Amino acid sequence: GKVQLIDGRELYTKLRKNLGSKNCEFTDDHIRTIMDTFLDFADSDISQIFNNEEFGYHKITVERPLRLKTHVTPERLATFKAENPGDEALAEGLAASLGHEPQLDFNVVQRQFNKWLKGQGLKATAKQQKALWDVFTETDEAAMPVIKKKHKDGTVEYEPDSNLRDTENVPLTETIAAYMAREVLPHVPDAWIDESKTVRGYEISFTKYFYQYEPLRTLEEIVADIRALEAETDGILEQIVAKK
Repeated sequence: GKVQLIDGRELYTKLRKNLGSKNCEFTDDHIRTIMDTFLDFADSDISQIFNNEEFGYHKITVERPLRLKTHVTPERLATFKAENPGDEALAEGLAASLGHEPQLDFNVVQRQFNKWLKGQGLKATAKQQKALWDVFTETDEAAMPVIKKKHKDGTVEYEPDSNLRDTENVPLTETIAAYMAREVLPHVPDAWIDESKTVRGYEISFTKYFYQYEPLRTLEEIVADIRALEAETDGILEQIVAKK
């Protein structure tokens, strides 16, 4: 389908007396101009014809993987024990399985910690593990992406980092894949789209389609105005001084 936009911003006459917040109206000539423009259904100074898709876009959610560094330090051990009484053994076990050097692959950290738990005949609830990782991990761009799930077809799904989440509006006139390849992936190669959050929207901006460029004033014009203001100010100052 097609959409016609008619710019009627300059088609008005001032009312002699305001009617509430209304201070302008169309004359018969203005109405005739609008109707003729509509019936002509052609591009002109005040009319533009577009395909429906011109105003549409996909709002996509761009995700990036969570990258965690794990570091067991004496300070963090003390913090965890103070905040989680009764779970001290978990922190000691993490230290025993990892040592005190920074670890940049959280996937390996989880495997080693789970192996330690199994060897001790222990289990850690989701709540306990969250408390553990909140204290001993931090995001680090140099770390490996955290794996959420490995699928049977060999594809790997990563945990998204909510702090790096972003949204983009992709025009319906191009594919999302082409937009990602041009605008996103050259800057953040590890990004992907959460397709479950993609929505379609429409927006019409008259300013965009009927923008009229107004040339900037020349330097000479600006300088002339400044000099005129200086001369006017000097004259006022002289009058004030003379009166005193």
